[in-house]
Amino acid sequence: MTATEEENIYFLDFQHTGLKKLNFLEFLFNGKKDGDLLYARNEAIKQALEEAVLYRDGIPYLSPEMCLLYKSTDTEREGYQDDYDRAMAVMDRRQKRWLNDALTVMYPQGHKWRSEM
Repeated sequence: MTATEEENIYFLDFQHTGLKKLNFLEFLFNGKKDGDLLYARNEAIKQALEEAVLYRDGIPYLSPEMCLLYKSTDTEREGYQDDYDRAMAVMDRRQKRWLNDALTVMYPQGHKWRSEM
């Protein structure tokens, strides 16, 4: 596990040397409090656990809006804009509103994706 320059942000990264496509697993560690999942970069941003952690065939995964919030820090990274476009096509109003509100908190000066909603 490696610490980043941001306080309390840790990640595991696996080398993908020699691969032509970016294939890796990323583990994000979030806190939780009072039934909410806390966004690691700003704990004022939170989402109810039952909305943040979804299940398909019994397998838990992070909600698309929470994933996009993490990806919002580097929208020019390969595939992130495509992920945003695909997720927006299937997210419901509540999910889109949550993402817009979270982006407003994180980027009060504005964010590329807020103008696209």
